[in-house]
Amino acid sequence: MPLEGKMERMLGKIFSEYSGNEKGLVEALDALARQRGDDVYREVFRYLFRKDMDVRRASLYWREALARWQSLSKEKSGLQNIRGALLDYLYHVAGERLSSVTDGLTGLYNQAYFKGHLENILAYKRRRDRTNPLSLIFLDLDRKGFPKEMRCGATGDRILRRTADLIRIHIRTMDIPCRLDTGEFVILLPDASRLQALKVAERLRASAEQVSTEPGLDRFPIAVTFSCGVVSYPESAETAHGLFREGLRELAEAS
Repeated sequence: MPLEGKMERMLGKIFSEYSGNEKGLVEALDALARQRGDDVYREVFRYLFRKDMDVRRASLYWREALARWQSLSKEKSGLQNIRGALLDYLYHVAGERLSSVTDGLTGLYNQAYFKGHLENILAYKRRRDRTNPLSLIFLDLDRKGFPKEMRCGATGDRILRRTADLIRIHIRTMDIPCRLDTGEFVILLPDASRLQALKVAERLRASAEQVSTEPGLDRFPIAVTFSCGVVSYPESAETAHGLFREGLRELAEAS
């Protein structure tokens, strides 16, 4: 197996083993870097975001993103997982544009990358792991109650970006958030049952009010709400197309 393939497999094992243990995950990655050199950090960015960069820049980004994450994690609204912290740093601090995998407005993954990643995970599950579940949360930002001025333009974009930030806060490192359409989002939760995904969706809905209470949303008092749809593999469907069909159907019924 090529060296890069071995490293990707090793990183996948680490991210899976330390799911939900962010401190342990960071310590494991730093330990691996001490053993194999700072090239590990370059591979982390490639593994998570399909982003190629030189070792020096990857090492700098890792350390600065980690310091920023640790600082923000002390605040109530801080980023709670390292994947979100790295993506936040790349997009908002370093000014990197991950156009091949991310949405230009929110910095979440784009639909093309998300569907490709979902197909790969489902293919693996069909071959080797049919017992563990996988769930998708579909979210539709309800903007019908917004004043007309907020449905587009700079203010509408600001709400979408803050909604994306809210999603990052409430997901695990291994989860994959994506912006589908204007106000539609989907989150892939590997190894999560439908019940577990429903609990995450409820936390998101309960926290959505934070988006409207932060300063800078002009003069409009609004309540940000979501419609939600949750589907699971293999309970709801066994293909990416089937999961999307069922998820969007649930979303439509909830709207």
